[in-house]
Amino acid sequence: MKKQFLSIFDFLEKTTPLGQFNLRAKLTFGNVLIIVLAILGMGYYVYFRVQQANMALTAQLETNARNRTEDNLLTTSREQAAQLNNLFASMSKDTATLRSIQEEMFSRESSLNSGDYWDAGSSLARLPSGNWDNSNSEIASVFIPAHVQLTDNLVSKLNVIKQSELVMPSMFSGNPDIIAIYFGGVTGETIYYPNIDLAALVPPDFDVTGRSWFINATLEQNPQGAVVWSTPYQDAALHGLVITTSAPVFNNRRQFQGVVAMDIQLNQIANLVSSIRVGDFGYAFLVDL
Repeated sequence: MKKQFLSIFDFLEKTTPLGQFNLRAKLTFGNVLIIVLAILGMGYYVYFRVQQANMALTAQLETNARNRTEDNLLTTSREQAAQLNNLFASMSKDTATLRSIQEEMFSRESSLNSGDYWDAGSSLARLPSGNWDNSNSEIASVFIPAHVQLTDNLVSKLNVIKQSELVMPSMFSGNPDIIAIYFGGVTGETIYYPNIDLAALVPPDFDVTGRSWFINATLEQNPQGAVVWSTPYQDAALHGLVITTSAPVFNNRRQFQGVVAMDIQLNQIANLVSSIRVGDFGYAFLVDL
């Protein structure tokens, strides 16, 4: 090492003005050079370690930020999912409640079919197109297809089920997401709240029993008789895309009488989902699995 050090000085003496200085100056210069080299080496080491520390700190900050973002997303998704679940649960509960009311009415048909509240025989009129219609001043619309005859049994059934319209306004006003409440019978009769003059909106041969919400609620598709939800479809009453919760209705002899249903316009759900904000630019969407 000493030999190598001296050779460096020999080189410096020959190629720089160093050879003009005395030994003391040369030693001083050598010491300064060593210190400078040591400082440079230490500086480089410190710089390298600082860079490593900065990279590690940056990675940790990114991890923490990502974890916080994921936690926020999970919290937001849970809160909004709970809000949507509450909406659907409320609709399902109202449908089940109305089904119970109508089944109770059918169990008392012999005392409720007198026509004292409403009489299908005198309140329905056959239109030139053949279908049956009621007055637009009544609480709910009544529609019967052209091919259906107004028999005594159908009159009795309509006299009973029409009385369920008395509870429909309170359900309607209590849940702003509901756009319609109705009952579809096995012979194609429909009682629809609110009264929108249904006979003027649907064709004379409109058959409610062919609608998806009706089919999904029948025992063939729904053996447990539970409240079910439809896939989105075009509403016959011109409300656009809707989804429907429905449930089968039976009399006291467990004979299938029809389906009670409620509609939610998809705009209502779309507005609810679109109001969800995730950070500055994030958004939510709803998936049917």
